Amino acid sequence: MRLFSCWCFSFPDHTGYDRPVSAQRILCIRRSALEEFLGFPAPIGFTPDVELQGNIRRAFQAHGEFLPRADVEEDPTFLQPIVYSVVTDGERVLVFTRAERKKKQGAFVETRLNRLIGLACGGHVEARDDLRDASFFEKAMAQELAEELVIKPVQPTFRD
Repeated sequence: MRLFSCWCFSFPDHTGYDRPVSAQRILCIRRSALEEFLGFPAPIGFTPDVELQGNIRRAFQAHGEFLPRADVEEDPTFLQPIVYSVVTDGERVLVFTRAERKKKQGAFVETRLNRLIGLACGGHVEARDDLRDASFFEKAMAQELAEELVIKPVQPTFRD
């Protein structure tokens, strides 16, 4: 089984899951800091370029911060990396139907994807991930896979 992983940036929206709002601290970076570091506008969406991924990783290591999700979720001056993984055996791709979830008071709960077919799973990079570790994105992906698919994945690697 192979794992193809990447990350992308999310636009601020009301996504999330059912942890208390006050407990969620997610990785983000000021858009201006990333653009200054890269020397061009921040890429939004899927980023397959391995060299660009390395530069983005270094930008987050230098300028990323874990802030309360409620404070940055609707602030367009911050970008939030979202790690996603696609699981395949080389011929087939794992797809799944997302569970139906209900909103809970005082918590972010992702409901836009209720009962939709999913091709990739993932989520925000959380404060449990250590930015000093060069593989923090991969560890965040492994954690997301373990949470969403209830599996113990091997250490993910980036592939183009």
